[in-house]
Amino acid sequence: MPELIAAYEFNSSSTGQTSPRLLPCLKHPNEGILSESCPKDVIGFKVLQNRRNLLSQMKSCLESIQGGNQMTSIEIIQTDITTLAVDAIVNAANNTLLGGGGVDGAIHRAAGPALVQECSTLGGCPTGEAKITKGYRLPAKHVIHTVGPVWHGGGKGEPKLLENAYRNCFRVARQHNLTSIAFPAISAGVYGYPMRDGATIALSVAKEEAAKGGFERILFVPFNSQAEQIYRDVAATLGIV
Repeated sequence: MPELIAAYEFNSSSTGQTSPRLLPCLKHPNEGILSESCPKDVIGFKVLQNRRNLLSQMKSCLESIQGGNQMTSIEIIQTDITTLAVDAIVNAANNTLLGGGGVDGAIHRAAGPALVQECSTLGGCPTGEAKITKGYRLPAKHVIHTVGPVWHGGGKGEPKLLENAYRNCFRVARQHNLTSIAFPAISAGVYGYPMRDGATIALSVAKEEAAKGGFERILFVPFNSQAEQIYRDVAATLGIV
């Protein structure tokens, strides 16, 4: 009778890092791996006896192979970011950090007045940088505030500034040992950054950070169904989902 196994495929990225991919496969005792979805050159596999617990067992198997590194889930969901019970949600803030419109205003309203009080002690935030506060009334434990660039056509360093904003959010999260983080579409609202270009930067950085380990969940929370579809299309192009 064929057995259900977890196969591990490791792909090297352009940065030289390895990115693991888990694939459920069937293995026949005499005929080898049967599933076409399973890569031919598999690094290793382990027989899984319980189909119900396939995902958790696959995760445990991979952790043992990688020396305990956790897998990172990159998710795209359309919801109210202020309702997420994660270690940190990211606020697409302005340079003052004192609140504004869009996601920024929604986060400040949900967190309550103590958030702006703490933000007032931080001395603002340069574009591309990130600072952290408590979450206060939010389900999230922390808010990481970052300032994305205003879009001026792409010729004033906007792509690098947006990349820096995402990277610095991850840097701050690592410094505080946070393992789950949720991002809005930074700069893609009133700042006018093209959604697809912004999503490409966001997801590319997330893919690199996931490969480093240390995060359990990285969430992207586009503000409408059209933006969500763009994120999903970009993710598919990048081989994320």
